[in-house]
Order: sequence, then structure tokens, then C-alpha cells
Amino acid sequence: MQRNRELLKKNAAEIARANNEQLRTISLILVALFALVMLFEILFTGWTSDYFSHILLTIISLGFYFFSKTFLEKPGFFSIWFVYLFFTVLIAFAIYFHLGSPQLTTFMYTCTILLFPAFIVDYAFRVNLFLFLVTLAFAVLAFVFESWEKMLSDIVNAGSAFVLSVIVGRDFRKTKLNAIERARELFVERNTDPLTGLPNRRDLFERLASLDKKGFSVLSVLMVDIDFYKKFNDSYGHQRGDECLRMLGKCFSNFSERTGIKFFRYGGEEFLALAECYSYSSMGGIAEDLLEEVKSLDIPFDYSSTKRVTVSAGYAEAKECSAKNCENLIGMADSALYYAKAQGRNQSVGFLDCDENFNLKAMTTNSSFRRRK
Repeated sequence: MQRNRELLKKNAAEIARANNEQLRTISLILVALFALVMLFEILFTGWTSDYFSHILLTIISLGFYFFSKTFLEKPGFFSIWFVYLFFTVLIAFAIYFHLGSPQLTTFMYTCTILLFPAFIVDYAFRVNLFLFLVTLAFAVLAFVFESWEKMLSDIVNAGSAFVLSVIVGRDFRKTKLNAIERARELFVERNTDPLTGLPNRRDLFERLASLDKKGFSVLSVLMVDIDFYKKFNDSYGHQRGDECLRMLGKCFSNFSERTGIKFFRYGGEEFLALAECYSYSSMGGIAEDLLEEVKSLDIPFDYSSTKRVTVSAGYAEAKECSAKNCENLIGMADSALYYAKAQGRNQSVGFLDCDENFNLKAMTTNSSFRRRK
């Protein structure tokens, strides 16, 4: 139980996406199912009293499908409540049909109750409370509208369905949570650099491909390089070099939490950060803050003029720098980085502050981004 709660918290965003997909799936299935039922009624049984109910349920299911697809694409807190709302509507219709034609719809109500835990991933107490409340509502309505003998039979059936749903739901929930957690672990393993703990180049290129498709006009890029890292490795050995990278990886992760920019291990001693909705001038302040953050680690390095590890940084912002695409923008930030290193290292430079020769380098198709792919 405790493990399930931990997995729900850890994978909240992925669970929201899974619930939203389940909402789309079940609503689309019901649209198709009730469309077939109505077609069957038209062709073989003619007009029935349930025809309007079937039309209404089809429209409601279609509405939930399009609402989920349009407005719930991004994981959000409210998406889980729309799953509850949708099943509340389904159970309400199942109870309504049950009171009208009991020989058919007792089965429909029971199936809806049993399917509910299979289509939602949520805290056990909320799922079970929902099941208890709808079972209680069913029992009250049966008491009011049905004969004593039929009421007892229906309450026994509803109670049995409730108990079975709680038991089955526990196993469904455990299986789904374990599958989501395993998928998350595999994703992290595939897209994380094991040394620094930062996202790796694979993750970076996937994000860049997505940004190129949906637009990058608010994107800024920050390139960071450890000053004289090869000399550091040669002087202190690879173990100290790896430790230095680990410390910088943790430093960049903490910096990301405060600023919202995303760091990636770009290769060797080089890192790349993506930032959205930061202006060109704001990126200059971010770069300077990062340099100071690295200095505060106070990693000893006798070869450095400051006697500690430092970094150089170059940055560019898509709109101000008139970038054509993400590759072009990274080339601009890379040029700014090389300009900072040429000016003595331990400093940050923006692309627009480079001289013309360095600017021309980023504008060529043979950019550093292309060479390092």
C-alpha cells in the first residue's frame, strides 16, 4: 500500500497521461458500441423507448472523447476528475436502464462497476470510496423503486460487484503502477548520463526535434565548457576528473530547479542548457550566476589562475539572434562560447556581443552542432 502511494506521487505526470488515454479509449469504444446498438434497433426492432437514451449517451461519450483529446492533452490535476465524472454518468445511465428493463441492465450495471478499477489509476481510498458511494446510491434507489424481493436480490448483486471490484482493482492498480514505474526507469536509464545524472544527448536531440516542429521562437541556448578540463584530468587523474563532472552535474541540477532551464551533458566537458521565455539580456544574467555558482564549489585546480575550477559560457536567444532553427541557434551559442574561451575563459558571452568573424562561424551550415551529431 505504501509503495503504491509512493509510485503515484513519483509518476504523477505519467499517470495523468495514462488516465487521459484511458478516458479517450473507453469513450470512443462506447461511441462505437452505442452507434451499433442504435443501428441494430433501427434495422431490426424499430423505435424503442431507450432510443433517446442511447443517442444521449453516444453524444455524451463523444463529447468526453473530444474534450479529452482537445483540452486534457497536457497532464493536469483535473483530468482524473473527468474520469470519475465520466464513470458517474455511465453508472447513472446503467441504474436508469436497470429500473426500466432489469433483465438486461443488471448486467450492464455490474460490468460498469467491475470495469471502473481497470480504467483508472488513482489512490485506493478514492477509488474504493467512489465504488462504495455508487453502490450505496444503487441500493437506495432499489429500495425506493423496486419490490422487496427484487430489491434484496439487486442489493446482494451490487454488494458482490463492489467487493469483487475492490479486490480486482487492487491487483489492476498494482500491475499498472509497476508497469508505469518500470517504463519511467527505462526512460531515465536511456536518457540520462550516468556520470553527471543530467539528461544525455539522446534526450537533447529528441527535445530539439520536438521544438523544431512546434516552434522555437521563445527558446534560448546556453553552452558551457569546463576551462582546461584536459589539463585537470592530466594533472589529477581520471577519478578526480569524474568527481569534478559529478559535482558540476549536481550543481547544474540544483541551478535548474531554481531557474527552470534544462541542462544536458553535451559531450566530454561540455554542457548545453535550454531555456524558454528568457530574453537575451536575462540569459546574460543567468550565465553570470552560473559562473559564480561553479566558483562557489571551490574545486581546487592549481593550473587555473583562480586556483579553482571555472567554466566559460556562450548564449543565444532565438528571436534577438534571428535564428532559423534549433541547429542554427545552438551554433550561435557555440560561437559565443568559443569567443569567451578566446577572450581568456572564466566568462560568459552572448552571440550578439561577439565580433563579426565569430558570428560568421555560427551562420555557416557546417555548424558545431552538425559536426558533433
